[in-house]
Amino acid sequence: MPTTAPAPAPAATNIYSQDKAEKSAAGDIFRMVEFSTDSKLDEQNKYSNAEFRNLMNDLFVKYKPSSHPFFANLKAAPAAAAKHPEFLSQLYLRYQAAMHATRASVWLTPYLDTPRLRQRKALIIVDDDTVNGGLSHHKQLENLFRYMGASPIVDEERFGDLQDLEAILDKDTFAFCKKAWELYVAGTGAWSVFEVLSDNWQSALANSFLPHYGKEILEQQYFDEIASGHVEILHMLETVSLTEDVLHRKPHLLGETMAHAVEMAQWSYKLWDNFDALLKTYVDKTAA
Repeated sequence: MPTTAPAPAPAATNIYSQDKAEKSAAGDIFRMVEFSTDSKLDEQNKYSNAEFRNLMNDLFVKYKPSSHPFFANLKAAPAAAAKHPEFLSQLYLRYQAAMHATRASVWLTPYLDTPRLRQRKALIIVDDDTVNGGLSHHKQLENLFRYMGASPIVDEERFGDLQDLEAILDKDTFAFCKKAWELYVAGTGAWSVFEVLSDNWQSALANSFLPHYGKEILEQQYFDEIASGHVEILHMLETVSLTEDVLHRKPHLLGETMAHAVEMAQWSYKLWDNFDALLKTYVDKTAA
């Protein structure tokens, strides 16, 4: 592995935004976001797979996070519930664990074995785990919930393997973590679709907390990097491209790769069901 810090990725020419998605009848994320034409990223354009991309677009429309009632319900929730320290603590635990399961298991995602593919995969992981001195996404998320008043905050060392997660989680969140781990180590399809959905749900989450904390919430690094750095868009483009590279070399994997993507999209929507049920518990509790 190279020891020098990777150069920052160039911005895509047309950056996807939630507003554009709402206005697009086709819901075509790859029409709204162009792959960079920068020569350093020529590989992103090399093995475009129409069938896989069409599936990503279909899954984005069908399982688009911002369409789930959780985000509207959080936005409209009484402040006593939305800002309740215990609610925020539980939401942090469940959300962080779900994200952790994908961040940890992606290290084991197969088929990216050549030096070139390992390096491209590593650049995405470096963004998430920030080994060059910055704050990891885990720490950014922890800081966000501390800022909002979550209490208590589970120590980061409790987020380990599946056995560690099972000890601290409710059964539904743990089921998501277990399934995500299973799908990520089986192929690249689950990773791709989760990255396709990620910018939308993070933007929706920021929008849902906005009435409760004001615009200052958008300045928190976890949210700010979505808007200013477009990091999730860049990850989406690169992850889909990596999967297309795999499918070019191993076309027999198309069926199972697509099946894994569908299953991951379905499980991601269940995660919002989980969070919505948690929110309702605290809305009812604070109204009593």
